[in-house]
This record gives sequence, structure tokens and C-alpha cells, in this order.
Amino acid sequence: MRLLNYVLKRLLYSVPVLIGVTLLVFIISHAIPGDPARMMAGQKASREAVQNLRHSMGLDRPLPEQYLRYFVGLVQGDLGKSIRNQRPVLDDLRDFFPATFELTMVSMLFCIAVGLPLGVISALRRNRPIDHTTRVFSVVGVSMPVFWLGLMLLLLFYRDLGWLPGSGRLDVGLSPPPHVTGMYLVDTLVEGSEEKFVNCLLHILLPAFCLSYVYLAIITRIVRSAMISVMGLDYITTARANGIREAVVVLKHGLKNAMIPTVTITGLSIGELLGGAILTETIFDWPGMGKYVVDSVNFLDFPAIMGFTLVVSLIYVLLNLAVDVLYAFLDPQIRY
Repeated sequence: MRLLNYVLKRLLYSVPVLIGVTLLVFIISHAIPGDPARMMAGQKASREAVQNLRHSMGLDRPLPEQYLRYFVGLVQGDLGKSIRNQRPVLDDLRDFFPATFELTMVSMLFCIAVGLPLGVISALRRNRPIDHTTRVFSVVGVSMPVFWLGLMLLLLFYRDLGWLPGSGRLDVGLSPPPHVTGMYLVDTLVEGSEEKFVNCLLHILLPAFCLSYVYLAIITRIVRSAMISVMGLDYITTARANGIREAVVVLKHGLKNAMIPTVTITGLSIGELLGGAILTETIFDWPGMGKYVVDSVNFLDFPAIMGFTLVVSLIYVLLNLAVDVLYAFLDPQIRY
């Protein structure tokens, strides 16, 4: 019951945060110089045609009134219509979200599958060659710009070696799988097409690694630090003195108690991966929400920009809440 009350209270506290996000993004997006009506009408359109277009889209109304109209629609579940294509923003995001979610999940799989073992091994082999190598790997990952890494990956594995495809989710000659979840890796399995599944997997490897490298390095360092702290505690020494196998000591007694900071950074990383896929999706021409919002910025599509920001903010808030709730399951001493 206490946990339920805690969750409800946190959700209630999240409402002002999301309202603040919408207000802040609204102000920033409308402060950008330019006229979306002129961009839609074209440079050769008459002034009267542009004014009529601005009136039909409500862009000639005062900014407070525009925000109030947007907020009222938002409360009713309406994110507005895209200025660029006149489609509901919610429908656009529903179409593009699965591609971004799939890329984020594969990236997070990279982070956990590589970062967790590296962090543990680095902690157990402290100040040895494997630890120094892991440290260099982590520093390079944190320091390397995503756009530079993406371009280098394309030059090496796509242009020079030809091992992996460079853009898109599927080869041009292959038809997309039937829409079930919108995630091609899942949908190709449902379709039963091994060829398409392998092709989709090859397409997602480069952008997923590019997106995950920074957070993989961070998770590696967090796991290493947490494991070093835990493995030096008295109960670990007692467990070893009682003859418990080293693997059990490390995995059951050590890693489990080092998971709280790891879960924290992992939960935050998922939210950051969703919002940070903009550069990666643009470089690899990945048809997700990141590329969608970049195209929307180029057309000054305010509703689309605000809709994207609100969805990412909502996911971030929910992930933070899920991480806090998970603490109680990892450590029985934590109570809400």
C-alpha cells in the first residue's frame, strides 16, 4: 500500500514538470526566427496567401492564446496537427516511435551485455592490463562525439569494408514485414522470414553501436566502481572464509548489491537514448522520431517539436519512477 501511495504521489508531482516542459519548449520553438507559413506556401507565394495560411493555422493569434489552445487540446489527448504534413502529431509519433524504440532497446542490450561484464572483470582485475584497457575504452567512449563516430563507422564498415549496410532499416529490394509491433526485428520473426530478420539485424548494428558507445562506457565505469566498493566489505570476506565458491561470491553477493547504482544509470540511459537518437538517426537515415523531429525543426513545425519533446519527457519521468520502485526489490532495506 505504501508503494502504491508513493507511485501515485510521484505521478502527481510529475504533472507540473510536464507542464513546465511544454511551456519551455513552446517559448523556445516560437523564439526561432522564421515563418512556417511562408515555408509551406513557398517563396513565390503572395503575401496575402501567406497571411491566409497563417490565419488558417492559428499562427496569427497571440502567443498566450496559441499556448492555451495547445494545452487544452493536450489535456484531451490531442498533440495538435503537424504544420508540415497536416497530420495529427500523435499519429506521426505512433508511426515513428517503434523504429526509435527498437534502436534504443538494441543499444541498451549492447550496453548491458558488454558494459556489465567489462565492469565486473575490471573490478576483479584492478590495476591489471585488462583494467587499464577497459579504462581507455571507457574514456574514449565518453569523449568521442556521436556524429564523428557515426561517420567513421560508415566510412570503415560500409564504404571501405562493405561488411554492413549504411542506412535504413531494410534493403531496398526487400519488402517491409507485416506491421505487428512496428519493430522490424520482432515483425520479421512473426512473419517467419529468416532472410529479412538477418537483414534487419545487419542494418541496426552500426546505429545501435554508435548510439550506445557513450552509455556503454559510463555503465562500465559505474559497475567497476560499485563492484570495487562492494567486494571490499566484510560480508564478502566472510563469504569467502566460509568456502563459498568465488563465482557465487561475485555474482550473488557482490554484483547483486552493486546493482543499485547500475540500475540507476541504466534507467536514465534508456531515456537519454530515446531523446539522444536524433544525431544517430540523421546520420544513418534511420526513420525514427529523431529524424522526424530534425525534419520538423527544418520546417519550423512547432506542434511536432513539442509533441516529440513531451513524449520523451514523459518516458523519462516514468523511467525514473520505475528505477526508484525497482530499488525496493533489489534492496529489502529500502521502504517507501
